Amino acid sequence: MCIRDSLYADNGFPFDAKIQLAMYDEFDNYIQTISVENQILAAPVDGNLRVTSKKQSVLAIPLNTADVDNLYKAKKLLFTIAFTTQPQSQFIKIYEGYEIDLQIVGDFSYNVDLK
Repeated sequence: MCIRDSLYADNGFPFDAKIQLAMYDEFDNYIQTISVENQILAAPVDGNLRVTSKKQSVLAIPLNTADVDNLYKAKKLLFTIAFTTQPQSQFIKIYEGYEIDLQIVGDFSYNVDLK
Protein backbone atom coordinates (compact mmCIF):
# COMPACT_ATOMS: atom_id res chain seq x y z
CA MET A 1 0.00 0.00 0.00
CA CYS A 2 1.28 3.45 -0.93
CA ILE A 3 0.15 6.07 1.56
CA ARG A 4 0.61 9.84 1.35
CA ASP A 5 -1.71 11.70 3.68
CA SER A 6 -1.31 15.35 4.56
CA LEU A 7 -2.96 17.73 6.96
CA TYR A 8 -3.28 21.31 5.71
CA ALA A 9 -3.68 23.82 8.53
CA ASP A 10 -4.36 27.54 8.14
CA ASN A 11 -3.60 28.75 11.66
CA GLY A 12 -5.02 32.09 12.76
CA PHE A 13 -3.74 31.78 16.34
CA PRO A 14 -0.40 33.25 17.47
CA PHE A 15 0.72 29.89 18.89
CA ASP A 16 2.32 26.73 17.50
CA ALA A 17 0.13 23.66 17.89
CA LYS A 18 0.33 19.87 18.06
CA ILE A 19 -2.58 17.82 16.75
CA GLN A 20 -4.07 14.37 17.29
CA LEU A 21 -6.80 12.68 15.30
CA ALA A 22 -9.17 10.29 17.13
CA MET A 23 -11.48 7.93 15.25
CA TYR A 24 -14.92 6.79 16.43
CA ASP A 25 -17.51 4.45 14.94
CA GLU A 26 -21.22 5.25 14.39
CA PHE A 27 -21.98 4.38 18.05
CA ASP A 28 -19.28 6.75 19.38
CA ASN A 29 -17.01 3.84 20.29
CA TYR A 30 -13.35 4.82 20.28
CA ILE A 31 -11.28 3.11 17.57
CA GLN A 32 -7.82 4.70 17.53
CA THR A 33 -5.80 7.91 17.86
CA ILE A 34 -3.19 9.07 15.37
CA SER A 35 -0.63 11.66 16.47
CA VAL A 36 0.74 14.01 13.85
CA GLU A 37 4.47 14.38 14.38
CA ASN A 38 5.12 17.91 13.09
CA GLN A 39 3.73 21.13 14.55
CA ILE A 40 1.29 23.59 13.09
CA LEU A 41 3.15 26.90 12.93
CA ALA A 42 1.96 30.06 14.68
CA ALA A 43 0.40 32.93 12.75
CA PRO A 44 2.55 36.07 12.49
CA VAL A 45 1.78 39.02 14.78
CA ASP A 46 2.27 42.76 14.46
CA GLY A 47 3.80 45.21 16.95
CA ASN A 48 0.56 45.10 19.00
CA LEU A 49 0.83 41.30 19.20
CA ARG A 50 -2.27 40.80 17.02
CA VAL A 51 -2.36 38.22 14.25
CA THR A 52 -1.85 39.80 10.83
CA SER A 53 -2.63 36.75 8.66
CA LYS A 54 -3.05 33.01 8.89
CA LYS A 55 -0.01 30.77 8.61
CA GLN A 56 -0.31 27.65 6.44
CA SER A 57 1.41 24.45 7.52
CA VAL A 58 1.42 21.13 5.70
CA LEU A 59 1.98 18.16 7.99
CA ALA A 60 2.55 14.54 7.00
CA ILE A 61 0.28 12.00 8.69
CA PRO A 62 2.02 8.65 9.19
CA LEU A 63 -0.39 5.82 8.33
CA ASN A 64 0.06 2.08 8.07
CA THR A 65 -2.34 -0.57 6.77
CA ALA A 66 -4.16 -0.91 10.12
CA ASP A 67 -4.62 2.88 10.33
CA VAL A 68 -6.23 2.97 6.88
CA ASP A 69 -8.49 0.03 7.77
CA ASN A 70 -9.61 1.92 10.88
CA LEU A 71 -10.26 5.08 8.86
CA TYR A 72 -12.69 3.10 6.72
CA LYS A 73 -14.47 1.91 9.89
CA ALA A 74 -14.60 5.40 11.42
CA LYS A 75 -17.72 7.53 11.04
CA LYS A 76 -16.49 10.43 13.17
CA LEU A 77 -13.11 12.16 13.53
CA LEU A 78 -12.18 14.26 16.54
CA PHE A 79 -9.27 16.68 16.28
CA THR A 80 -7.48 17.59 19.50
CA ILE A 81 -5.25 20.65 19.20
CA ALA A 82 -2.78 21.56 21.94
CA PHE A 83 -1.38 25.08 21.58
CA THR A 84 2.18 25.74 22.69
CA THR A 85 2.45 28.95 24.68
CA GLN A 86 6.19 29.13 25.07
CA PRO A 87 7.58 31.63 27.57
CA GLN A 88 7.48 35.11 26.13
CA SER A 89 8.28 38.53 27.49
CA GLN A 90 4.66 39.67 27.02
CA PHE A 91 1.24 38.13 27.36
CA ILE A 92 -0.55 37.47 24.09
CA LYS A 93 -4.32 37.87 24.03
CA ILE A 94 -6.70 35.70 22.06
CA TYR A 95 -9.15 37.81 20.09
CA GLU A 96 -12.54 37.03 18.63
CA GLY A 97 -12.10 35.99 15.03
CA TYR A 98 -8.98 33.91 15.57
CA GLU A 99 -9.55 30.50 13.99
CA ILE A 100 -7.82 27.48 12.55
CA ASP A 101 -8.91 25.70 9.37
CA LEU A 102 -7.98 22.04 8.85
CA GLN A 103 -8.12 19.88 5.76
CA ILE A 104 -6.98 16.26 5.39
CA VAL A 105 -5.93 15.07 1.95
CA GLY A 106 -5.20 11.41 1.24
CA ASP A 107 -3.46 10.03 -1.81
CA PHE A 108 -3.05 6.27 -1.61
CA SER A 109 -3.77 2.96 -3.30
CA TYR A 110 -5.78 0.47 -1.29
CA ASN A 111 -6.46 -3.17 -2.23
CA VAL A 112 -9.61 -4.83 -0.92
CA ASP A 113 -9.78 -8.61 -0.58
CA LEU A 114 -13.31 -9.63 -1.62
CA LYS A 115 -13.11 -13.28 -0.53
